[in-house]
Amino acid sequence: MDTTEFFGNERISKILFKLAPPVMLAQLIQALYNIVDSLFVGRYSDSGLTALSIIYPIQLLMIALAVGTGVGINTVMAARLGVGNKKEADEYAGTGTPLALALWLLFSFVCWFLMPAYAKMSTDSPAVINDVVIYGRIVCVFSFGLFLESIWTKVLQANGDMKTPMVAQIVGAVTNIVFDPLLIFGLFGLPEMGIGGAAAATAAGQIAAALIVMKKGFRKPPAKKLFPHHVSNIFRLGMPNILMQTCIVPVISFNYAAKNIDRCKKVLKSAILFGLSLISIGTICFLCIPGQMLLVFTSDKTVIEIGKIGFHFVGISFLPMVTSLIFPVFFQAIGASLKSSLLTIIRTVILFVPLGFLFSRFGLTWFWLTFPVTEILTSLAGAFYYRQFLQANRL
Repeated sequence: MDTTEFFGNERISKILFKLAPPVMLAQLIQALYNIVDSLFVGRYSDSGLTALSIIYPIQLLMIALAVGTGVGINTVMAARLGVGNKKEADEYAGTGTPLALALWLLFSFVCWFLMPAYAKMSTDSPAVINDVVIYGRIVCVFSFGLFLESIWTKVLQANGDMKTPMVAQIVGAVTNIVFDPLLIFGLFGLPEMGIGGAAAATAAGQIAAALIVMKKGFRKPPAKKLFPHHVSNIFRLGMPNILMQTCIVPVISFNYAAKNIDRCKKVLKSAILFGLSLISIGTICFLCIPGQMLLVFTSDKTVIEIGKIGFHFVGISFLPMVTSLIFPVFFQAIGASLKSSLLTIIRTVILFVPLGFLFSRFGLTWFWLTFPVTEILTSLAGAFYYRQFLQANRL
């Protein structure tokens, strides 16, 4: 049974029983990475354990970026496969590998240089600062396995293959568990690397997982001229998953149920500020170095010139995108599912498609305005609903 027939005609219960257990097991295995690191590092040194807690947000950010991008590819592929367009689905899958490598290069470059400053902001202990820098640099610079595995896994899942990613997660976890004590304590003649060994073991596990899914998940990259359009769609659909890694839903839901409205407001504000600080990196890159970013994908001067204009508009749209995506999450968390759904419909149906059609009538440059205008208007609608929420919950 092919993917289209399986997703389109099979009983829902059978689909869930086939797809859900491997995904749940894979998520459980993924959670073991940090637990295993903490166990062995804690035995090695107290400063190392503190360093792990400091670097954990950076790892979450890295995972959110990798997985969120994979989700964007998965979403587009599923939509194309749903209408029987396997060729275009494979084009998006092929876009994933160079995009993953570009994101890895950008993320590792930024983390390498900013890691010492980040460590000093988090602690005054020289020992902990040293451990944060060592662990952080290794786990970020060698994170190409994570980025590639996340993309190839989502490609396989879009085609209904849940077992191969599950096997990959198991192999990765076992690799991490085996190498952790060997590299941390220097067993069997291996060098004693301390906390650096934990980072190396994590990277080795991610690479091992990537190798498992590479054979089935890799697709040949499409024509270079398609990259700007495909990358824009991938980020547009993957960004909600990236922002959802802020984990604001359970926090807001808990405090709303407890009638702690002030804390709900603080969580929302913090999430927006965090999202803006995160996305501003992408905005700066899209505005300042669009040509260099596009050179990763193509050397065609015409494509680069077109892409540079598009990247400027897309980069600007990243900032209002934060609130256009967080407001629906906020209303979802407080149980206002209608408003959450309306904001999503406003963004994806009422605004994006009609505006794209309208602006395209005036040329390609005007078409790129679709992105910032859509995000700004959606944010304004979200702010309007949020004002109603505040008025209804005045103390």
